[in-house]
Amino acid sequence: MLMPTLYIRNAPGALVDALRRRARLNGRSLNAEAIEVLEHGLADRRFADDWWDEFDAFTRDFAAEIRAAAPQPEVLIRADRDAR
Repeated sequence: MLMPTLYIRNAPGALVDALRRRARLNGRSLNAEAIEVLEHGLADRRFADDWWDEFDAFTRDFAAEIRAAAPQPEVLIRADRDAR
């Protein structure tokens, strides 16, 4: 299977040096390390997106429950007036 090639232009020298050091520590080539970093970063982002989707759904449901359980403003106003 033919794998596509990805070129990264104008990469800062410090970034390339850090990637080289990381590759050396992990016993990988610079290319293999770059792929690992990209895959890991994308996997984390997918997790974050899924988490936010679940959080949004929860807050929508929770807000709907709170609104349904909260007394109507006119009931509160009437109770306040009657208490005087």
